[in-house]
Amino acid sequence: MKQTFEIPDGCNRVTIELQGNKIVTTFEDEPEFKEGDIIYVTCSKIFIVKDFEKGSFHAFLDTNYDDIVLNDFLSPKFGGFKCRIASLDEINKIKQSLYKVGKIWNAEKKCIEDIEDIEPKRWRAKYNERCWIITDTFSVIDQYDIYCGINDIRYEIGNYFKTKEQAEEAVEKMKELLKQINP
Repeated sequence: MKQTFEIPDGCNRVTIELQGNKIVTTFEDEPEFKEGDIIYVTCSKIFIVKDFEKGSFHAFLDTNYDDIVLNDFLSPKFGGFKCRIASLDEINKIKQSLYKVGKIWNAEKKCIEDIEDIEPKRWRAKYNERCWIITDTFSVIDQYDIYCGINDIRYEIGNYFKTKEQAEEAVEKMKELLKQINP
């Protein structure tokens, strides 16, 4: 018995399997990624997409070697490897690699910028440099900023200081404010 299948446009995989006495056909559509999406490709690379159809990117990280490449071009469809949206850990990896070479991904403008060209709101440690934070019990501790999610959050909310003295001063102000709110 001969069976012919029409393969839909944009389909990158067809699976045919025997389930009991039935033949089941599954069509997997090719994902559509837009500019600025950060994707993981099964060849152990993380890309910031410029034009998925043309296979161009703003940057990519080869996780096997920790090599970052900026503004380059790859063959269409990323060499036929399977692609998916990157996990938070993978996104952090490419962001950290960009920081290491003095770059940052600007998601709003969809471009890579030099860190020194960006006017900082306030001081931020260089990659793997020490800063000071306030814990939930108002202790002041130091940490090394590796530009990961928790460091970004602490910086954004203002729990991030250049010196221990600055952090200790903030603790005193926070205690005073809490006494005013909850006398």
